[in-house]
Amino acid sequence: MRWLIALFIIGTTVLPLSAEDWTTVDGKTYQDVNVVKVEDDGINISYTGGTAKIPYYNLPLEIQKQYGQDPDTVAAARKAAEAAEANRQLADEETKKQAEDLKRQQADDQLQIKALAAAKKANPIILSEADLRVPSRETYTGADYSYNKFSDTSYLDSLPAIAVPMPTPAANDPMAGHASLMLRAVTVGPRPEQPDKFLAAFLSTGVARKLTDDVQVIFLVDGITMPISESEMKDSDFITGYGQIVDYVSFYLTPKQVDAIVNAKSVKFCVGTSNYSLNKDELGKLKTYASILDKSVPPATSILAQKFHLFIMSIPPLPILISDICIYILTGSFTIVVLLGITSCFVGASRFFKM
Repeated sequence: MRWLIALFIIGTTVLPLSAEDWTTVDGKTYQDVNVVKVEDDGINISYTGGTAKIPYYNLPLEIQKQYGQDPDTVAAARKAAEAAEANRQLADEETKKQAEDLKRQQADDQLQIKALAAAKKANPIILSEADLRVPSRETYTGADYSYNKFSDTSYLDSLPAIAVPMPTPAANDPMAGHASLMLRAVTVGPRPEQPDKFLAAFLSTGVARKLTDDVQVIFLVDGITMPISESEMKDSDFITGYGQIVDYVSFYLTPKQVDAIVNAKSVKFCVGTSNYSLNKDELGKLKTYASILDKSVPPATSILAQKFHLFIMSIPPLPILISDICIYILTGSFTIVVLLGITSCFVGASRFFKM
C-alpha cells in the first residue's frame, strides 16, 4: 500500500497529468501542456498545437526548480546555446556572402565574355606559321633560355602565367581544368636579342573539355579590345591520359601589344569559345619577363649583320670544308679525264673512217 502512495506522489510531482499553460522565456505560450518525458537537457511535452521539446533554459525559473534543475547550470546551457546559434548564423552569413560573391563574379565574367564575343565577331582570324621547336634548355637569369644550334636560334621564355577560366568555376568543379599563357622571344644567334615580335603560347588542360576548331584570339586589356591578327592552333585535342585533353594555340604579339598586356590592371582573353582572365600576380610574371628583356637583353642587330651572321654560320667547319674541296677537285679531275677520253675516241674514230 505504501509503494502505491509513493508512486502516486512521484507521478504527481514529476509528470503532472493536469493540463496547464506554459509561457517560455522567449515569450511563446503552450496551452494545455502535458509532460510526456523528462530528459537531461529539456522536457518533452504535448500541447494544443502538437508536441515539442523545451530546453530547461527556455523554461521559467519555477518550472526549472520543479524539475530539479540548478539555475547556474541552466544559465550556462543558455549561454552555450546562444553562442552555438550565433556561430551558426555567422556560418550561414559567410556561406551566403560567398555565394553572392561567386554570383557577382560570374555576372561580371558574363559581361566580359559578351565583350570578347563582340570583339571576336568584328575581327576575322588569319593563320600564320610559327616555329615552336623546343631545344635543350639551360638556366637564364629570371627567364627560361635555350639555344638550338642546328637552326642557330635562341629562345627566351617567360614563366607560364596561370589563366583562370570565365565564368569563374565553383571550387569543386572537376571540369575547371588548368590553362596558362607564356611569351617567347625567338631570335637568330647564340644569345637572345630584342625581338620584333613575340610568340605567345596558350596551353589548356582539362577533363573531357576541348577547344573548337575556331581558335581566334581576342584580348580585352583594361576593357579595350586588342585583336590578334596572326594565330595558329598546335597539337589540338591531344589526349594525355586519364581523360585529360591538352589544347595548344600559338600566336604572335608585337612588342607594343606585350607592353600593353604586362602593364595592364585587367587582362581577359578568349581562345576559340573559351574565356580566361589573368589576375595581378600572374600578370606580374609577364611584367617581370618584359623587365628582364629591357634590362638584360641587347637590342636586335641590323638586318645586314643578321644576314652576315647567317652566312658565317652557313660556312661548314674547316675539316669539312677541306674535305668538300678535295671531293670537288677529285670529281672535277675525273670529269675532265672522262671528257678527254671521250674526245680522243671521237677523234680517233673520225680518222679511221677517213682512211
